[in-house]
Amino acid sequence: MKITKEYRYTQKDFPFAEPLLEIKIIQGGTVIPVSDAILDSGTDSTLMSEELGFALGIDPSKCEKTPIRGILGQPVEGFMANIKIQVDGFEDYPLDIKATFVPGMGPGVLLGRDDFFDNFEILFLNRRKVFKLTSLV
Repeated sequence: MKITKEYRYTQKDFPFAEPLLEIKIIQGGTVIPVSDAILDSGTDSTLMSEELGFALGIDPSKCEKTPIRGILGQPVEGFMANIKIQVDGFEDYPLDIKATFVPGMGPGVLLGRDDFFDNFEILFLNRRKVFKLTSLV
């Protein structure tokens, strides 16, 4: 049965409200709550800070490497690892995600199109400052 949840945009550090989600990142026995993961339709894949990868116990030397180029155009080398994510409101549906951990990114999480978005129908209602996630199972 499909489940639909509606979330309000949240204003945190920027002058604009953003589509933020509360998630839990899970790797082995480690669980890290994140209260402000950005639902980012402009990001190809899910990006997380290198520090989050270290906190999850991920060893970059054992991971596939990938070049990352952000809006400033300066490429850096990230490392990829498979993790699980639990989304607030969808705790019974943990997601398997291949995340890219990026040095110098800062503390945020960007939930991207090629993995996170593949698990939901997503509707942005920007004028109302809400978005909806509908499970695909």
